[in-house]
Amino acid sequence: MSLRAANVAARRQRVLEAALDLIAQDGLDGLSMRKLADAVSLSVRTLYNQFGSRTEILRHLMDALVAEVEQALEDATPEEDPLGHCRDVMTTSIAVFERDVARSRAALAIGFHGGPELAPEQVRVPERGAALVRDALQAAIDQGLLRDVLPADALAAHVYENYEMACSRWVDGRTSLSAFRTRALFGLELVLLAVASDDLRPELEARLDALTEAL
Repeated sequence: MSLRAANVAARRQRVLEAALDLIAQDGLDGLSMRKLADAVSLSVRTLYNQFGSRTEILRHLMDALVAEVEQALEDATPEEDPLGHCRDVMTTSIAVFERDVARSRAALAIGFHGGPELAPEQVRVPERGAALVRDALQAAIDQGLLRDVLPADALAAHVYENYEMACSRWVDGRTSLSAFRTRALFGLELVLLAVASDDLRPELEARLDALTEAL
């Protein structure tokens, strides 16, 4: 990469980080092109030349977080235990959010509250996670750990509907990141219990009891 290209990339990153900081401080309404330009000592015209619009800046912010989560999910090594892998998938994205809580929450707020043109970006993380959970659930069904009474994709959809609800509570400041993780795992264990084999039920009931105490 040339020095000029490196400088441009560094400036873009500085702009995106400043945008996240403004959202984290004042919410989505706190981000305007004028405030952002002032924060990074650039002209509004320069911001438009680099990004196109406020909406494009928001899309870049969401894309960056989605890419980070997708990479973490890609790097996660599947366990031999498919149900253990389900739990790992659920917690991997939350571990990514934990790296920078304020900025992650700000980026996720874009998907939840940024309007219909940005909402599709929000579902990319759950879609990827749901696909991995679906595959693990199917493996659990094939191994006889779960009863084959519902398709794996329907089970995975319920798991991630609960995940999104728990995530939205955290993004809106109604719960802690720890509670987000606990609620996400609780939803997973509840779905597993609904279709569990008789041998597996005591373990899942114990897990749910422990999670209930943590809520």
